Amino acid sequence: EDALRRERDLITAVLDTSGGLVVVLDRQGRIVRFNRACERVTGYRFEEVQGRPFWDFLLTPEEVQPVKEVFSQLQADQVPNTFENYWLAKDGSRRWIAWSNTVLAFESGSVEYIVGTGIDITERRRAEEALQAALSESQRLAESLEASETRFRSVVETASAAIVVADSRGRITIWNRMAERIFGYSAEEMTGAP
Repeated sequence: EDALRRERDLITAVLDTSGGLVVVLDRQGRIVRFNRACERVTGYRFEEVQGRPFWDFLLTPEEVQPVKEVFSQLQADQVPNTFENYWLAKDGSRRWIAWSNTVLAFESGSVEYIVGTGIDITERRRAEEALQAALSESQRLAESLEASETRFRSVVETASAAIVVADSRGRITIWNRMAERIFGYSAEEMTGAP
């Protein structure tokens, strides 16, 4: 008994000092173990969640069925298994968790417990989404700039007056069709000329 108690205390200490989330579920999805990292992320104490099916309060309604399917796959011994989903914190906030799951089975092979280890990747996901939004906005601006440039060139080329534009060094950058007619030089000849 003493050796078992020491081993249990050691396992508890390891689980509670781990920075990763560790949740142990029985075959019905009820929480058997919930480490301190889970408590920090969710705001629930282990005493509040012990014996409760995790999908009753930790999952968003739209994720309950897909997570139950993953749970069933785990019970059918389809491991290892990885999965990402939201966990709802006690305060209503959502945390995106990347899970790696496995099972502990009886000697007969039937599943006794499902162990999930997770990493809170909420901030990484937010950064990825912000980057994607910035890239989308950049693409939209580039397309808008290209469209504006096309409209500008169209106006310049169809203008009824000669339009000549030079850069800061005095080199010609724009020489429209009317300038070609009036001065007799082509845009190819004049572009880059002083």
